[in-house]
Amino acid sequence: MALYYQWVMLAVALMGLLLGAITGTRDQALERFRDLSRISNDLLWDTNADGRVTQLSGKLAWELAPGTGLWWRTSVQTIPVAYRKPLSAALRARRPFRESLFGVRNDAGQLRWLRVNGLPCWDELGRFAGYRGTATDITTQYVAERVLTDYAEQLRREVAAQTAELRRVNHDLAFGERRYRTMLATAPVGVAEVDAAGRCQYVNFPWCVLTGQAATAALGHSWLDCVHPDQRAEVERRWRNRANQRAGDSEFQSPAHRWLSVYWSTLYDDDDDAVAGAIVILNDITDRRRREQEHWELAHFDPLTRLPNRTLFWDRLEQVLRLASRQQHTAAVLWLDLDGFKAINDTLGHAAGDELLRQVGQRLQASLRESDTAARLGGDEFAVVLATIAATRDATGVAQKIIEQIHQPFILPQGPVRVSTSIGIAFYPDHATTASELAHHADLAMYAAKQAGKNGWRLWNGAPESADPAS
Repeated sequence: MALYYQWVMLAVALMGLLLGAITGTRDQALERFRDLSRISNDLLWDTNADGRVTQLSGKLAWELAPGTGLWWRTSVQTIPVAYRKPLSAALRARRPFRESLFGVRNDAGQLRWLRVNGLPCWDELGRFAGYRGTATDITTQYVAERVLTDYAEQLRREVAAQTAELRRVNHDLAFGERRYRTMLATAPVGVAEVDAAGRCQYVNFPWCVLTGQAATAALGHSWLDCVHPDQRAEVERRWRNRANQRAGDSEFQSPAHRWLSVYWSTLYDDDDDAVAGAIVILNDITDRRRREQEHWELAHFDPLTRLPNRTLFWDRLEQVLRLASRQQHTAAVLWLDLDGFKAINDTLGHAAGDELLRQVGQRLQASLRESDTAARLGGDEFAVVLATIAATRDATGVAQKIIEQIHQPFILPQGPVRVSTSIGIAFYPDHATTASELAHHADLAMYAAKQAGKNGWRLWNGAPESADPAS
């Protein structure tokens, strides 16, 4: 019994020693925890089951100067929306929560941002006793993040606005480009955009029609390829001078035999003012040129015989005399008047007379060289300009050939008829040095031929006999 008692006492002593050791260790741990909590930069906190703050420690506690009790209800200013729902759910379920964000005002009224972590506590009977946790001041980091977030949001909005504006501008540009291309495609003129070397970068459909070129054949090639080879040198000369002028124009015939007017506007580089290209515009002037040619022919050609009229005769004669003066050669004028024409015109009618004059014009043309000119001066009076002759016999030979041609019968609807012609000849510079004097002397020589019996020719001899001009 005594031995049992001794063993019990020994066990009690050992338990006391063990409990003392445990209590000492716990006290040391608590003391160490208090020391660490006092020097910790974070806020260490405890709450009871009712949510009252029961203990605060750490340097942050002194900076915020909070009190215990329901301090959090008055000091906590805000909890961002993103953290509210998860925090409420954890508190209701008495689960741990981490990284919750609290906005807290200190005694100076400054808003501080805390990142809070909490763990639920339970007593020895397993009942909920409250929460214990830490809070870290992240004000500087949070404010910086908010500034960056706000800046990023502002930047996003600005980028979105700029993007929307860029889309609008691109849309307007695309619409303008489509409208520009549509206008060019439907324009009644040919339009080409060329580079500094004159190579086509764009041509519209009318350009292809006017030039007779497909777009694939025009692009990358000089727009001057649409100029007729006979006229290209002159048009190209004017085009090469475009650097000295902002615009230019010309007229030419295309290989498709259309007459075109061209206008170009030079484009310059914005940086160095060098020629960057040009816009070239073609317009079809074929009808205008045809009308101009018709008007010119009406003014310069006899409508009945299609021979040059008196106006063109004098022009051609002046040109021949200027050339003869420069080249020191001889020219001649033949003045013709039909013998017997008045009788045919009076007996067979004006229609027969007109047809006779037409056939006379054809025979005159057939008797001359291409360089010579036969003209109808009016009525049954004609004239011939021989541009160059080597000797007198050249002119007299032509005169004799004409006389023989005219003396052949003319076949008219009213029947065959015969006429003859009297010709006067005058030479430049032997008989005269001006066009008017030369023609006058040939006219006087023609009257001499009539007085001599008609159907013949006479040279101006300086003293012609007077004659009645009636045939």
